[in-house]
Amino acid sequence: MHRSGNPVLAAGEDPPTPEPSSAIVHAGSALEIPEHLRADPFVRYMSDPPLEDIANVDALLEAGFAKEGRLALETIICPQNYEDLPDMWRWMRQQGIIPEVEIPTIHGRAAVNHMSLSFDEAEASAKYRALFEELLRIDETEFGFTWIPHPPFPAGSCTLFETNCYVNDRGGVQPCAGVDKEFGIIGRDGTLADIVTTAEFQGVRRVRERVAEPCASCDLIDVCYGCRGASYQATGDMFAADPVCFRNQDVTPPKRVTQGCEGCSCGS
Repeated sequence: MHRSGNPVLAAGEDPPTPEPSSAIVHAGSALEIPEHLRADPFVRYMSDPPLEDIANVDALLEAGFAKEGRLALETIICPQNYEDLPDMWRWMRQQGIIPEVEIPTIHGRAAVNHMSLSFDEAEASAKYRALFEELLRIDETEFGFTWIPHPPFPAGSCTLFETNCYVNDRGGVQPCAGVDKEFGIIGRDGTLADIVTTAEFQGVRRVRERVAEPCASCDLIDVCYGCRGASYQATGDMFAADPVCFRNQDVTPPKRVTQGCEGCSCGS
């Protein structure tokens, strides 16, 4: 499920046809490449243009998914696509597609190839700032949208810690996909409702009260608390300051620590 409560339709092998798509278009969905594929720069989704996926998007557009903001496309920001993202953003806006362009959280298998998926620590914040400001310029001058640039993605804010949970493939309950700390395992530790109503997990919901400086004193704290996944993967503390936030330029980035995925067979 998407954080809006709408279903998420993951890109698959077979292009959808307008007829079945039309049957579910009114439910409201988002098209999203599965994370385990997006995280690996050597799979086909990040190689030469995948024609079958272009056909998938064309079929969804034909079925009317982009009408009334019902279709979103997501991509991470990485060195391979950085220069193309303004044109991609513009194209999505022109089609009526909601663009979700996200600073990646480097964890799991992505950590093995992090140099292909992220920028050098010394230039990352400046790169993200420049891109976000260019996307804002496009939105304001060409489409009449305005927003305040801040991570982890442009034209939006993360609310996952306050509204969502993430259940991994072994039933572990996490605050989000980027924070691979389990607060319990469904079945072993009770139901999903039991786990998310514990005092420990409810403490996650108070993220704006618990986030560290300089995020805590940021003038955008009411609409942004940074990327908790980036903080957790960099420091081991999900409430630490966002290490790649370009509004924290004067703050020394925390040292990256290597963390494996508990219960995962990825070998990281």
